[in-house]
Amino acid sequence: MAPDDHRDDHRDQRRDERRDDDPIVRAAVDNVRRHLSALSASEIVQLVLYPEPLVTWAKGAGVDDSQVANLFRRHRRYTRLRTLLAARLGVPITVLDHLIDAAPAVPAAKRPAAYAAVLADAGLGSWGQPAPIDWSAPPYPPHRDGTNPLERLAMAVLPAAAPSMPPSRIIGYAMWPETLAAFAARAQRFTLDQLLTTLSGLRRSDSIEAALARRLRITHRTLDAFIRSAKRDPFAGESGVLQDSVAG
Repeated sequence: MAPDDHRDDHRDQRRDERRDDDPIVRAAVDNVRRHLSALSASEIVQLVLYPEPLVTWAKGAGVDDSQVANLFRRHRRYTRLRTLLAARLGVPITVLDHLIDAAPAVPAAKRPAAYAAVLADAGLGSWGQPAPIDWSAPPYPPHRDGTNPLERLAMAVLPAAAPSMPPSRIIGYAMWPETLAAFAARAQRFTLDQLLTTLSGLRRSDSIEAALARRLRITHRTLDAFIRSAKRDPFAGESGVLQDSVAG
């Protein structure tokens, strides 16, 4: 049943720009940092490219969207596509190869809370912990540990980029590895579309926001302020640099 407690009274209030110290933005950044080596290769690449969408880059490079999708699914190697994308990302193709082909880590959130302590007590504290990857000496081992230069670039981009992202994307990062769709399905009281509409601020729902605030372990007031805040312009920093250079 659709929630019937929609609120539209926030539309007329002045919207402050979202800040990088917003609690939900910080939670998203911290959660991505914690799970960096477990994120999909495509998500890492999209963060490095941000604010340019991957599909926009593909169109400009004359690459079909389906080829990009199949590249990250590892259906085919697509050497030419990898070469083009590595050049756009500014890394050797071997680094991109590793990101795509190496096995992601198991998300820490999917391990029992006592996992590390139990293994340590059993004398297995170093078990399953491979040696650090030497990025100056390919070929690289077939696992990800969060130190791939593209992973590190993605992590460098996110803190400044997150305030300019849609609310649904930021909260998706804060909740990962659970998705917004899985959260809505588990709640069984609202649909994914209703959740996304609430986050957009177009049609608010107290019951959805209360459930989401509980999931994120924040107050309803914090979530309300986040939804009401305006996205930062992702190009604002670049404009400032340009103006400074012109003035100089």
